Amino acid sequence: MNMSPKILGLSRKDLSLIALNANKGREIYAAFMKKDSGPVTYEGMDKVFKLWAEAKEDQNVTSQAMGPLFGIWNDGESDEKDENEVMANAFGCLFGEMLKTEFTFEWQLIEDQLGTEKALIDEKTGSVVYPINSVWKRIEPKVDTEPFFKPMHDAIKKHLESVNI
Repeated sequence: MNMSPKILGLSRKDLSLIALNANKGREIYAAFMKKDSGPVTYEGMDKVFKLWAEAKEDQNVTSQAMGPLFGIWNDGESDEKDENEVMANAFGCLFGEMLKTEFTFEWQLIEDQLGTEKALIDEKTGSVVYPINSVWKRIEPKVDTEPFFKPMHDAIKKHLESVNI
């Protein structure tokens, strides 16, 4: 059975969670960029994502070292999946907030036969972007460190320019 997607509004709690995750994304960005921090850029996000992935692979960087940054404490319950989830939500929400600021997107929930997902929708063009899901797809099943944020931003910008003629 094929279900037509439904667009649902977000609660204040959902919007607060997006803001909280975006702030966590800024903290992660600043921690990895160190002195080069400054304003968050799409290119910088690509750099930080790669540094994070390399740190995950480095046997000398333990979850105890990265845990506090990601708000994960070594309680015997946390694992790599927890860190991946924090990164996907933090950088997904940060990326989404940056797109929302630059373009005319609004956060919504999209419900279809596969489930419910937070997405950005441009009501003028009908364009939909799934920033959190997009970051997840860069993490699982294997972390992909090729630049993603800047190329995706550029593709979205080009698409919106072509449909807004």
